[in-house]
Amino acid sequence: MIYQLDQCRFPTQGVLGGGTGARASITVHRGGLESWASGADLPQAEVISGFAYSESGAPAPSEDEPGTEFRNSKGAGKPFAAGDVIAVHLPGGGGYGDPAERDPEALRKDIRDGLVTPGADGW
Repeated sequence: MIYQLDQCRFPTQGVLGGGTGARASITVHRGGLESWASGADLPQAEVISGFAYSESGAPAPSEDEPGTEFRNSKGAGKPFAAGDVIAVHLPGGGGYGDPAERDPEALRKDIRDGLVTPGADGW
């Protein structure tokens, strides 16, 4: 399998005061298919593309965390095996406009629907 993913290191920028979008990543749960099929917890994720803790390979929130590294999918060369569960997280678009200036009812609905997270980007 060949894989390549952009926007893992630098998220899409917002405009006119909008926040940044989510970063992309690829993770693999080695041998996790049976766990996934039975509804059990998956084995620890290994980052193929994105920010990872250097020692464990587990996902890290950003490069600002101590002991992290950036893994680039374009040169990873990491094979997948039968029974692995692969998660591809696509990048999110940047925001448009200052969230503090939004209609409070529209913002409440977006929070309810899981489209935005309270407190994200300082609002």
